[in-house]
Amino acid sequence: MASSSPFYPLLKTNYVPSDAEIREIRMLISRRQAVLDDIDQQMNILGRQSWQLLGDKLAEMDFISDHLALLSPIKRAPDDILSSIFVAAVEERRPEGPQGLVSFRQAMTLSHVCKRWRAVSIGTKSLWRYLEIHIPNYSPYRDDWRVQLGKLESMVRTSIARSAGYPLCIEVEGCIEGYAVSTWSSAMESKSTREDLRCLEGLVGVLLESTAQWRDVLFRFTLPLLDTPLRRLILVQPSENAILRNIELDFHVVLSASEPDMLHGPLEVWQTKWMYGGPSILMHDSIRKLNLNWVMQDITTMAVNWPSLTHLAFRGYHRLVASSLHFGANEAVSLLKLCPNLVSVSIPMESTPPIVATEPITVALLEELSITPRSYDIPAHFASLVALPSLRKLAINEGSDPHCIPHDYEKSGVAHFVERFGNQLTDVKLYTPTLTPTGLDHCLRCLTNVVRLELHSNPPGGRHRNLSSAATLTPQMFARITGPEYKSDTGGHLVEVPVLPNLEAVAFNCGHYGFGELVLDALVDFVAARRREGGEPGIACLRKAEFVVSDPILLRDPLKLLRAKHVNLDGFSFKGYEVYSVD
Repeated sequence: MASSSPFYPLLKTNYVPSDAEIREIRMLISRRQAVLDDIDQQMNILGRQSWQLLGDKLAEMDFISDHLALLSPIKRAPDDILSSIFVAAVEERRPEGPQGLVSFRQAMTLSHVCKRWRAVSIGTKSLWRYLEIHIPNYSPYRDDWRVQLGKLESMVRTSIARSAGYPLCIEVEGCIEGYAVSTWSSAMESKSTREDLRCLEGLVGVLLESTAQWRDVLFRFTLPLLDTPLRRLILVQPSENAILRNIELDFHVVLSASEPDMLHGPLEVWQTKWMYGGPSILMHDSIRKLNLNWVMQDITTMAVNWPSLTHLAFRGYHRLVASSLHFGANEAVSLLKLCPNLVSVSIPMESTPPIVATEPITVALLEELSITPRSYDIPAHFASLVALPSLRKLAINEGSDPHCIPHDYEKSGVAHFVERFGNQLTDVKLYTPTLTPTGLDHCLRCLTNVVRLELHSNPPGGRHRNLSSAATLTPQMFARITGPEYKSDTGGHLVEVPVLPNLEAVAFNCGHYGFGELVLDALVDFVAARRREGGEPGIACLRKAEFVVSDPILLRDPLKLLRAKHVNLDGFSFKGYEVYSVD
């Protein structure tokens, strides 16, 4: 546009116009200003039209949206279908909110959508069965703690009322900040906290009114060494008509600065003032599943109706409160004697004290056994202490001792156990660094009927020492389990039945220590061999594989490598791995 000006060559220069040129320039500016004003006027008109059109557009969108809502299939769903949808939504989403209110909002939200939804939700008793009660973390510096607790109590009362006698699944978590307790410097502060915690009596009272409805309960408390109203939840009197089936207890202790000598006698304090002062919830005849985390007294002396249990999980003793207690092979045998009807059990295992010779005990119904060694191995003679004719599933989990010393099969308690029960096992999990390569090979050769195998190898970061002599996920290990092997000089027939002939599903969990492309190639060869078309009779076809690398460094996609080998992947699942760079 500026090029049409007679002054174009002079623009953006230091030229000084004459008086006549100044008058001409001002006339040019005046004419162009009039054009600019006209453009602004047109733009204002178009702007007003644009806003008007936008308003018309939003109105049409609202009209369409409102009418589409009338066509929503959910409006035509019968009440019973709508009720099932509500229950599925609540069961799928079970968030853990820090303020103790979130877990109730799912059902509450559904009851506030419309009149019909409110009627359906309130009439669906099972919708209100899940009480995830997250008690707000108590701190003497929080002024709103009692207010939050009051709201929580009201919502719990409403939910229980709406459940109308339906069996309840209750989860109570709370309720004191460790930092607040650790900074106590006087008995007065402890007394003040005890008085504040009495505000829990209302909530506890509401829950105790519904004990006849309790079916599944989980109590997870973090508390100081004080008696609180929460104790009453544990000391529920046994009832003949109880429907209580599953219990999980998880208690944590917080000590204050004014309790330096508390370690000398905390066990007695908790035994007499917490849950062992009388009949407790654990004595109900109806209990079938019990999960005890960080127990504070000898588990075999607890008042539990042991013969009624079919499932037991014991995580171990509280290291602070019950540091003098141990759980080894002798204690495991004593516990199993108390529970003749167990179907599954999960226990820790220490290598000390020495095993006391005894006749083997029989747990006739036990099908699943999970052991977490406190160090790295289980006692070598533990297998000789038990008779488990129904055992089908075995899990040996990672221990907590970083000084893992791999054992050959002659000295390994794991190997002895697998050797004794291997022919009856169908599902096995092993932690390989507890064994030498020959020890692992010996174990695998004993698992002739295993259908699913899970091997956990190096821990993240190579935390364990002595890994140079440990069994890990190496090409050599994969080669030993790959099979079957065929040779041309035998007419293409099977040379040797491979290890694990009935294997159908595998899961490998490998740390980054020692992992490389050779391991990936060996893994692919293993899967390809076990997916052979028209395989040898008596050798199962691999259906599922999971491969997890703690520090993912795979540079090639295993599935692409399998397809390149023309492996039939129909009906095959390969998951759990990550690929950062695919060729």
